[in-house]
Amino acid sequence: MLKDALKSIKDAPITAKEEFVDRELEITKLQYAAYIHEGEIIGVCGERGSGKTSLLNITHFSGKEKIVIKIINRESKISIIGDIAEGIYNFFREKNPSASKKALRVFEKLAFNVREKKGVGISHILGANIEVEREERIYRASQLLKELLEEVGDAIIILDEIDKEKKEEILLIIDSIKDAFLSNKATLIITLPATIYREYRASKESKEETFNLENVFAEMIMLHPLSPSLIEEIVKRRIGLEYVEKGALEIIVDYAQGNPRRAIRTLKEAGLNALIKGKEKIGEREVIEAIKEDLKYFVQTLGLSEKERKALQSLDPLKKESAAVQLMKKGISKTSAYRVIAALKEKGLLSEEGGKIKLSKTALYLKKARVL
Repeated sequence: MLKDALKSIKDAPITAKEEFVDRELEITKLQYAAYIHEGEIIGVCGERGSGKTSLLNITHFSGKEKIVIKIINRESKISIIGDIAEGIYNFFREKNPSASKKALRVFEKLAFNVREKKGVGISHILGANIEVEREERIYRASQLLKELLEEVGDAIIILDEIDKEKKEEILLIIDSIKDAFLSNKATLIITLPATIYREYRASKESKEETFNLENVFAEMIMLHPLSPSLIEEIVKRRIGLEYVEKGALEIIVDYAQGNPRRAIRTLKEAGLNALIKGKEKIGEREVIEAIKEDLKYFVQTLGLSEKERKALQSLDPLKKESAAVQLMKKGISKTSAYRVIAALKEKGLLSEEGGKIKLSKTALYLKKARVL
C-alpha cells in the first residue's frame, strides 16, 4: 500500500552503501585525500541535502578510526574547542574505557580550563571555578587540544553539520582549531556549504593578503548536483514506481534540481496529498500541490509584472501562432507584446523558434499550480 511505502522513506542521512546512489568518484577522492593529506584539513562541500553526511557515513578509511563530532556550543572559540575535546573523550570512553588514559586526563584538564566567565562551556557541568584571562584561556585550551590530538594519532575526525552555520561562524570554528590539527597526525574533515567551495576556488587565484582558504584547507571535495537519471534512481529505490505516475516522477526529478533531499521531501508531500484523496498512486496534480507554496515564493522572486503574469496565463504553446500574435489577439498592443515576450525570455520562462512557442517547465508548473 502507498501509506506503507511512504512510511519506509526516511528523510535522513544514509548509513548503508547499498542505499547510496553514485558518488563513487567523490568517495574515492576523499579516501585518497585523507591518506595523502594526513594531519591536514579537508572540506566536503555541497548544498544542503546534497548528501555530505551520507557520504561521510559510508566512506571507509582503511586502518583509521573515524570520530564524528557535532559542534553544539558556538559562543566562543573556547566552547568550540571544548565540544571537540568532549567528542574525542566520548569516543575513547564508548569504544574502550581503558584506552588512552592520558587522553582522558588531558580532556579533564581542558574541561577545567575552557570555562567562560558567564559559565559557558563543558567545565560548567564539572563545576569548575577557575577564571583566567580570555586570551590565556584560549591559548591554554589550544595547547591542551594539541596534547589530546597526540593521543588520537592518525584518526579521521569529522566535524559534521558545520555547513548549517553562517560563513563567519564557520571561519571562527576553523580558526579556533586549525593550529592544533596542523601540529598532529589526525586528519580533520569538515562539512561546508557550497559558497565556501566557490571562495576556496577563487582564493587559489587571489594574490590579496586576506584570510586565504587555500592556506587552511589541503583539499576540498564538492558534491555537485546529481543528474536527473540519478535523482530518478533515488526515487525508485525509496518507493516502488508502481506508486508514482510517469508524469509525476518527471516533475519530482526536474524540481529536485539535482538535490536528493528535495526530491525525497517532494515525494513524501505528494504521497500525503494522494493518501488524503484516497489514491494509491501519486499523480502530477499531487506533486504540483506539494510544490505550490514554493512556486508562489518563486513567482515573487521573479518580480513578474501584471502584464507578464497575464501573458503566461494566456499563451498556448499548442497553437500555431507566435507569442506576439496570441498576445495581440488578447488586446495587448504590439509594442507591449514584444516587450513582455522579451522579459519572459530573459527570465527563462519562454522561448520561441520559427514562430513556435515553448514554455519552460517552470512556466508550465506555475500555470498548473495557478499561482500566477
